[in-house]
Amino acid sequence: MNFIKITLLNIFYILMFFILFFSCNEKNKYSEKPSSFNFMKLKIDTLDCTIKIDSADFNEYKIFSVTNNGVFCGYNGKNHSVYLYSLNLKKQIGKFKLNKSFEKTANESITGIYIQNIDSIFVLSRTNISLYNSYGKVLKKTPINIAVTSSYFNLNYLLDFSECRSFTYDSLSHVLYIPSINPTISPSDLNHYESPFITEYNLVLNKFNLLPIKYSNLYLHDYYGFMTGIQFSLINKNKDVLYNFPIDPNIYLYNMKTDQIRIFGGKARPTLPYSPISAPLDKKFAYYDDKKILHLMENIRYYKIFKDGRGLFYRPYEEPVEYKTEKSSGRFPNFGDKKRYITVFDSNFNIIYNLNLNEKMFLLGRAFVTKDGLYVPSPLHNSLYFKIFRIKT
Repeated sequence: MNFIKITLLNIFYILMFFILFFSCNEKNKYSEKPSSFNFMKLKIDTLDCTIKIDSADFNEYKIFSVTNNGVFCGYNGKNHSVYLYSLNLKKQIGKFKLNKSFEKTANESITGIYIQNIDSIFVLSRTNISLYNSYGKVLKKTPINIAVTSSYFNLNYLLDFSECRSFTYDSLSHVLYIPSINPTISPSDLNHYESPFITEYNLVLNKFNLLPIKYSNLYLHDYYGFMTGIQFSLINKNKDVLYNFPIDPNIYLYNMKTDQIRIFGGKARPTLPYSPISAPLDKKFAYYDDKKILHLMENIRYYKIFKDGRGLFYRPYEEPVEYKTEKSSGRFPNFGDKKRYITVFDSNFNIIYNLNLNEKMFLLGRAFVTKDGLYVPSPLHNSLYFKIFRIKT
């Protein structure tokens, strides 16, 4: 009798184990959401915006922020300064040096910047969040990423490392939203992607907190090399977080009031000659940058999605290109050979258009929107150059 009880108990535990195992697997399973297509002809006006820059001060401005009314704020790493430009006037309107006592060494390098207005500019370094005015005066400084200042930083390291900068601020709630990673787990370890990746910092309460937003489930099963960048923005009067991932066609929308996440399909076209989902990279190449660069080239790559003032969404992407010698030219393809597009969505995330951007080399990771349109930069010697798209349905 006891034997039967023990046997039944063992069976019960085994069944519970399998139920929990499969429920966890189901929870972490990736699903590509169906895309909704409603293609239409759009009226697209284009303009060129070129701002001449002194060659001594020229910088690509990989770290920048732009106001809705067209003030471009860029960090120049050459001289540790912040420059302000008017996109409407096409000229420089300000410049100031950062405080060397706060951000001066390689370990204190600048990773993010956000301009609320010309006298309210947040600078994110590896050791501080500093608030500057346009004269370079520090209005507020908060130490970060140092465990002795807060136990929060034992498991959360704040930096905006993606090409698509996401460091942002909600002036109504006085909260900064900052990309963050778990510093205790290597990015080559899939457990790294179990952690939430957005920190909210309340300036009034001086409190840090993690939003319950995690990586795409694709990252829980495979390794993707360099394609792990965090890409998000605040929309709908800063009530929602809009985010997406370089490897994943899906688009995610998190509501901060309800804690609900909605997922929309983002495959650019009904049929594609390649997979809309990036292929993984063998983890044995985690420390081989050449293999990770090759992986970038041979796979589709999605950039940060934007919303304009009329409710349209724009998501840039690059098609894959096969890395092999072309017999006709005898050369190897490079990133300039990748075809580039911007998918246009309506307010309900129906795909309505794919904008071809193959006339020149555009930097899709540095695109942005203002009230005047969609700005897409392209390299130009001694100048800031943007192609402006004004899209009307």
